[in-house]
Amino acid sequence: MKARRMTIKMSLVCLAVALLSLPLCAQSTVAVVNAASFEPQFPVAPGAWATAFGDFASVGVSDTPATSVPFPVTLGGVEVFVNNVAAPMNFAGVGQVNFLIPRETPTGRQPFRVAVSGMTTFEGEVQVFNISPALISLNPGDAAKPGAVLNQDGTINSEENPAGRGEVISIYGVGADFSELPENGAEAPLDRLIATTTATKVFVSVSEAAVQFSGLAPGLVNAWQINAFIPSESFVSGLVPIYASLGNLRTNSVSIWVEE
Repeated sequence: MKARRMTIKMSLVCLAVALLSLPLCAQSTVAVVNAASFEPQFPVAPGAWATAFGDFASVGVSDTPATSVPFPVTLGGVEVFVNNVAAPMNFAGVGQVNFLIPRETPTGRQPFRVAVSGMTTFEGEVQVFNISPALISLNPGDAAKPGAVLNQDGTINSEENPAGRGEVISIYGVGADFSELPENGAEAPLDRLIATTTATKVFVSVSEAAVQFSGLAPGLVNAWQINAFIPSESFVSGLVPIYASLGNLRTNSVSIWVEE
């Protein structure tokens, strides 16, 4: 569990691209994106992680990670409001703020603003969908988009540490339709599992993988965890793409390494 927590926190703090811009007050702009995919077709969703990119240094913000859970709604003097509800954050920095869309947020275009030291510095709207499933990459700048994936032994999947065919991997993402959500900013319970409402499929290369579990990652804050078996086909080897789907909604693709 410690390895899982380190993986998801590392990936959420290292997000570094903006693709969906919002028109804000005259002095600047902020881009708000799904915190896993960074792609325009993946909006934000209630209870899901989002990232706001902008020049926050110009309004006096310095890099400040959250150090405890539940995650706070004020971090380094920064506050984020979605539909006038304060959003928990796990990181506020000079170029980005990582925050949770409050679980009670209605769908549609909702007012969004960032305040620093009690003064609104950025203001606009954000598009909220019912769900927006997406998988996390540990290095979004890498063309291969290495996934936030743990091997069966709990270690991080990599070229030097590939998964074996037939083994179970844990894949992490955001934005799925969980059957319930903890209080805003709180960890998922350790004493029971909370599954997704919609059945989840996972594809490794071109082969469907058997899914063992899909739901909230225990002990983490609103992280989506999928446990799936690596298919045993011989062509599933080396660097291979993976993606998931919830009903007719497909996630972005990331990649994993499988033993040759």
